[in-house]
Amino acid sequence: MGALLVLDAGRALFVSELEALTPHQAAADALLVGLEGPFTIERDGQRETTELCVVPARTEHALDFHGRRMACLYFEPGTRAPQRLDLAGLRARLDTVMRDAREATWSALLDETGFERCGPVDARAAQVARALARSPDENVPAELLAEQVGLSSSRLEHLFTRSYGVPLRAWRGWWRMRMAAEQLLDGRTLTEAAHAAGFHDSAHFSNTFRQTFGLPPSLVFGRELEGRLIGSLT
Repeated sequence: MGALLVLDAGRALFVSELEALTPHQAAADALLVGLEGPFTIERDGQRETTELCVVPARTEHALDFHGRRMACLYFEPGTRAPQRLDLAGLRARLDTVMRDAREATWSALLDETGFERCGPVDARAAQVARALARSPDENVPAELLAEQVGLSSSRLEHLFTRSYGVPLRAWRGWWRMRMAAEQLLDGRTLTEAAHAAGFHDSAHFSNTFRQTFGLPPSLVFGRELEGRLIGSLT
């Protein structure tokens, strides 16, 4: 059975059979579900076997799914994954999405999980986020971004983290990763997707992808993959 990747403007879902993933951390909360049994997670020096867990954004962790099928639902920066979840209900919704990844079944899954906002978004932080989104391939320094909205760089960082749950640099990195994924689902090559999303080259994108997800992009986009965009970021 192939892999499934669904992207919308607020969340991203990946379903596949996987072995062990190297230590990694993402700028988004991750909801992990073992679809065929328990998996192993190691974080903060502790090792745990479970079938369902939430990994907060920017938490380094290693995973071993033991070759079983798993699902990972990422919540975009600015939102948090809920802490109370029903494993049986999630598995049923995920099974439906895997069989039919249309917008209606996707919406039903999102209703099942829900989400929480990190907090009110400051207008100046939102302005900076929009500027970064419009030009992901431009490496505008944080000091210049802060100057454009009348703030010091430290004040902007504070407001941005409070608004989106992660620092500005982490948010920009996640946005670029998402844009590259959209480009790949749209049929672009790895090099084309990397350049369009602001990475120096395909090697830079591949290294960042591994640091974010614990595996190379070839194991996601280089296999039999069903991809779907619902409410594209771009």
